[in-house]
Amino acid sequence: MRDILSYRYILYENHIQIWLRDLLDFLMIRTIAAALVTSRLDYVNSVLYSIPAKYISRLQHTQNTLACIVAGNCTPGSNIATLSKLHWLPVHDHIKFKIVTMTHKAIYTG
Repeated sequence: MRDILSYRYILYENHIQIWLRDLLDFLMIRTIAAALVTSRLDYVNSVLYSIPAKYISRLQHTQNTLACIVAGNCTPGSNIATLSKLHWLPVHDHIKFKIVTMTHKAIYTG
């Protein structure tokens, strides 16, 4: 559980994103960042569903930091707008969405 919620690992990836921002175009950076975020969140949705809010807020902070890096604007209070611009759900909504999607697939695709 500690590895999943590791700030250092994800923030290290964020520093790589900052370095790559000068080398790649916006769509490529957005794709890489989305892959990082979803791979970490999709890894254990069923476990993340029941964790305390303080851990969700840590993950949300990490996602907001990554969204800031990708979008290039880090103004306070712009997190929701930045996530919408990137077509990312907030962490708690993303976890619920993935569980509902997996349940739907299990029921209707057998």
